[in-house]
Amino acid sequence: MFVTGGAELSSREGTTQGDPLAMSFYGLSTVPLQQKLRDIESEILQVWLADDATGAGKLRKLRRWWDAIIAIGAMYGYYVNEDKSWLILKDPEHLELAREIFSGTNIKITTAGKRHLGASLGSMEFRAEYASEKVDKWCREIERLSEFARSQPHAAYAAYIHGEQHRFRFFMRTIPGMEEYLKPLDDAINLRLIPALVGNDLNNEERALFSLPTRDGGMGIPILTEAAPTEFISSTTVNAPLAAIIALQETELPDENVVRDVVQEDRRRRAADSKNKTKRIINTLSASTLRAVTQAWEKGASNWLSSDHLMRMDSS
Repeated sequence: MFVTGGAELSSREGTTQGDPLAMSFYGLSTVPLQQKLRDIESEILQVWLADDATGAGKLRKLRRWWDAIIAIGAMYGYYVNEDKSWLILKDPEHLELAREIFSGTNIKITTAGKRHLGASLGSMEFRAEYASEKVDKWCREIERLSEFARSQPHAAYAAYIHGEQHRFRFFMRTIPGMEEYLKPLDDAINLRLIPALVGNDLNNEERALFSLPTRDGGMGIPILTEAAPTEFISSTTVNAPLAAIIALQETELPDENVVRDVVQEDRRRRAADSKNKTKRIINTLSASTLRAVTQAWEKGASNWLSSDHLMRMDSS
């Protein structure tokens, strides 16, 4: 990295953090190392994301893979940080054997689980603990955002829609059963954030309406316990072709046509689900609420109102 005035900061691993091409460049540079490791211990399944390397397999084979990545990695500019490395055991009965096999290393060993690329990997108990800690933190953030919403509702709404809720979505997409832990967060949103945004408490009818996308007359604030299963299904469906390639340890990316078809099918399914949800919610609105929503949208994108809904409003 070149600094104004003639100074220069050297990169230990050959890429400059912040460079748009650094991620691709670094990823490509690890391919020869991955192949060397595969030649040395072919039964270890490898998954790499930039400098995060993961290997799965039997303990003794993992130790050979571990020793190889330390010895050979330095030749490619890949330096293992042993203090940040973890061995996650599926069977707690193998703990003593694991300690024996990995003696002489600084690798940490756990039988519970560990955060992996932002999600949780390990036992159900660890998943519950990890998810609950995240939800507690998010609840505190929503409380704080609600305070700002009283005086700056538009800014707070934008912060939630364009920022905060995407953090929740990542975990809903990567942790199965995340809906089991999200009720406290839903309560914080329903009882604190939305009332601060709109200036009054909510009833069930209003909360359902606000969960719809803005194009359908809502606020785009989904009920998280309802959205989590759909998000996880979409994630596993769209990533299935890539997951299959990883499981088979292939070196080529999935066929672009296959990926495109899977993505389009998922979009159609989500669109159909959204349409059915909108109809269901509209059909439960009181006449006064339906009239207010219709008036607000009659000059805009009110495509979600069918003639049946309009007739129902007029007859009411």
